[in-house]
Amino acid sequence: MNKQPLVSIIIPSYNSEKYIREALESCLQQTYKHIEVIVVNDGSTDNSPSIIEDFAACYPEVIKNYTKQNGGSASARNLGVKKSQGEYFLFLDTDDVLMNDAIESLIMGIQEQKVDTVVGDWINFFEDSTPERYISSKFFYHNDPLASLIKQPMVESAIIIKRNPQTWNEKLVVNEIFDYFFSLFAEGYSIGYVNKVITKKRQHFSKERITVKYDHWHPSDWLEILKNYKNELKQREMLTFSREEAIDEHILTYLYAAKRRNIKINNEYFNILNNKNLQKFHWYKKFGVSGFVDSLGPKLGLTSFYLLNKIIGRA
Repeated sequence: MNKQPLVSIIIPSYNSEKYIREALESCLQQTYKHIEVIVVNDGSTDNSPSIIEDFAACYPEVIKNYTKQNGGSASARNLGVKKSQGEYFLFLDTDDVLMNDAIESLIMGIQEQKVDTVVGDWINFFEDSTPERYISSKFFYHNDPLASLIKQPMVESAIIIKRNPQTWNEKLVVNEIFDYFFSLFAEGYSIGYVNKVITKKRQHFSKERITVKYDHWHPSDWLEILKNYKNELKQREMLTFSREEAIDEHILTYLYAAKRRNIKINNEYFNILNNKNLQKFHWYKKFGVSGFVDSLGPKLGLTSFYLLNKIIGRA
C-alpha cells in the first residue's frame, strides 16, 4: 500500500451501553492504523457516555468524544463529519463490528480502482441461535451501482467514502441511509467493490424496535420517496432502464401493500409506474401482480389481483 490517508470512523451513539465496547474494540483492532474514531453521544441517558469517556482517556490519540442534545443518528453523523479530519470516512453503528482488516481492504480498493467510494460485503448476525447470513454488495443489478442501491440498500458500515459536502437528511425518520448514498451516487461519485466481508451487522428483534419500524413504515411515505427519486433522475437525465426497473418494482410492491392494508393511495402514485415497460422488466410475471397491472391498468389490476388472492386465501 502506497499512501496511507487518514480514515475517520464516525459512530453515532445513543443508549448503547450494551454494545459500544465491542464496536470501539473492533476499531482499535484494525490492521490499518492511520485512523481516528469520532464518537458522537446523541444525548444518551444510560451508562454509555462513561464507557466512551474511558476509551477516549485510554486512547486519546485515536478516539475523540463529542456530546450533543438528542437529535437522531443523522444529526450525530453530520456533527461527526464536521469534527473529523480524515480524507475518507466510514459510518459505524454502535451495535455493529468491523472485521480486523476492514479499513485496510477498503483503502486498497480505493487505491487500486481509483474511485471515490468502495463498498464491501457484510454479515448479518443475531444474538440467538439464528445462523449468520452473508450479504454481497457486488453490483449484480445490470452492473449499475445506483440501480443496485435501489434494488438492495447498502450497509453504511461496509462503505468507505471520500470526504465530500453531502450531509445526512436530519428530517427523515426512516430511509436516511438510502437517501444519503442515493444523493451521493446521483452526484456522480464513482464507486468500486471489494470481495471482502467488511462488517458484521447485528440484527435485533424486539417488540419496541418492530413497533417503531411499523409506525414509520407507511406505503404512502415510501411511494413519495420513490416518486421524488424517479423525478430527480429524470431531471438529471440519469433514469436508465435498469434504474427505472428497480424503482418500479418497489413502487408496485408498495402499491400492492397499500391495497392489502386497505390504505387509500393518491392517484399520482399510480401514475409514476411506467406501464409501457412492465413486460420488459425481468421481474414481470404474466399471472402475477405485474401481469394484472399490465393488462388492466394500475388501479383495476391491483384490485383484481388482490381480490383473486383473497378468494384463494393468499391475501
